Amino acid sequence: GEEVQGALWEPMEVVGKDRIYIPMEGDVGSRLLCECTPLPNGLPITSESDMVQAAPSETLSSTPLGTGDLRVVSYNLLADYNLKQDVARGDPAALALDPETRDMQHRRQLLLRELVNYRADILCLQEVDRDSMYGDFLHGHLKHLGYEGVYANKMHTSTPIGNAVFWNCSKLRLVDAETLDLTQGSEIQALLEAAPTLGLAMSKTTTVANLVLLEDMSGKRFAVANLHLFGDPGAPHIRLLQTYIVLCAAARHAAPLLLCGDFNCGPESGVFELLAFGAVNENHPDWIRGGNFEWGAVGQKTLNWQSIPQEQWCAAMSLSHAFSLSTAGVPEYTYWNGRWGFVVDHIFLDAAFSVQSLAAVPPSELAQEYGAPSTLFPSDHVAVVADICWN
Repeated sequence: GEEVQGALWEPMEVVGKDRIYIPMEGDVGSRLLCECTPLPNGLPITSESDMVQAAPSETLSSTPLGTGDLRVVSYNLLADYNLKQDVARGDPAALALDPETRDMQHRRQLLLRELVNYRADILCLQEVDRDSMYGDFLHGHLKHLGYEGVYANKMHTSTPIGNAVFWNCSKLRLVDAETLDLTQGSEIQALLEAAPTLGLAMSKTTTVANLVLLEDMSGKRFAVANLHLFGDPGAPHIRLLQTYIVLCAAARHAAPLLLCGDFNCGPESGVFELLAFGAVNENHPDWIRGGNFEWGAVGQKTLNWQSIPQEQWCAAMSLSHAFSLSTAGVPEYTYWNGRWGFVVDHIFLDAAFSVQSLAAVPPSELAQEYGAPSTLFPSDHVAVVADICWN
């Protein structure tokens, strides 16, 4: 063999000369040597890949949906940073994962293949590692496939995790993009000042959202909000306030709205009620449930809010918005906790749009059999995939 940069190579075969090469079945068990020559007169630079592994025999892929104008995907990718934190804490579920599933180099390939298979026009992604997923991997690959994207990191923290939105450049162009800080907001400042405990908790959440204004080829504009709300089960009031901040920011664009993300709550929540019905008042149970929440305490997953004396109720305010929103549908589950499935990921759309189709999620029996994450489920969430059309 020939030794190149410390590696022993068998006689080599040229398998591709394009900027991107997708390994084939015949490459399994081999390593790939990539050689790039900088122009105009640079010296060749080589880089060696890991061993090519066989792809899983079963994969999650999209089925043909409707013939809508746009396909929208919302997907929590399970940040590698969070998974490593779970392993470091000795979380039994994380420790039980096989090494291949815990390997981000392997898992991100599965995630990319799944995302490409959806053939989406808009990708709203949560728990995106800033460097290992967005910067060093996803942005480049999706750009080659005709997408552009923006990333928003968590606020007021060095933790390299955030949200990303990508759009299909052949159908959409970016008009405006902003990062929304959901730890504070002028719309709720008076409430936070009147309730210092709530204000402190909000300031510690690090929650962020993307808000982009897109325009299609016919000139129609619409806003897309991508959010990952605070996850403590004992803080539904904080999720209400964070959602309200997003709605207020989106309203400034005076355009139809698509609202996507991991809401960390289901159809029974105040957030769902605010979005679908347009308002919640100061007596909503979610304000009462939040009365016992303090930063640093573990939120109670079950609480008989009717037993809380009124003097212990959380500070509250009536919230409303002028959008006419409805859910694209409620799948069987969107998050798998190892034993059960829960619906926490949603797509809401303005009355300017109609839902053509909502993709069915994989049967829960598969999640039970394979686990999530696994070689079949590269995240502990599944994607919500909807085809929508203009009315």
